[in-house]
Amino acid sequence: MSKRLEILQDLEAALKEISLVNNYQTNIGNNVVYWHDTDFEYGESVLEFRDTLEETSQVNYPYEKLLAVEISVINSTNTSLVESSQILEDLEKAVNKFKVQDGRVLMLSNEKMLETKGKKNIRIKLKIKIQYRELLEL
Repeated sequence: MSKRLEILQDLEAALKEISLVNNYQTNIGNNVVYWHDTDFEYGESVLEFRDTLEETSQVNYPYEKLLAVEISVINSTNTSLVESSQILEDLEKAVNKFKVQDGRVLMLSNEKMLETKGKKNIRIKLKIKIQYRELLEL
C-alpha cells in the first residue's frame, strides 16, 4: 500500500470520528465521502475530502512529499452562524488531532460560502497540506 493511500485512509477515519459522542460539537462525521459532488437539491449534509495535488522533492532520499487536501462540508440542514462555526471548529480539531508518521499536517486556510443551487446551503472549506517522506521503489 502506498504511503499516500495510507495517509488518506487515516484522514478519512479521523474525519469520521467527528461526532457528539467523541466530544465534538456536531455529527458531521456521520457522512464522509471521498471526491463526491453533492446533489444540493436533495438537502444532504456531507463532509467531503479530496487530494488535489502532490509535490515531490527528489533532493533528499527518502523523497519529501507535500500532499494538498481540501476538506469541505455542505451544510444544508442549518445555515446559522453558530452551526457553521461549530463545523469549522470540529474540522480544525480533527485535523489537529490527525497525526502522520514521519510527517506533519499544515493548515493553510478556511472559508465559508453560501451556495444556492435549488436550496440555500453553506459550504465550509478547510485546505491543508500533509508533508511526509516516502521511499520510492524502482
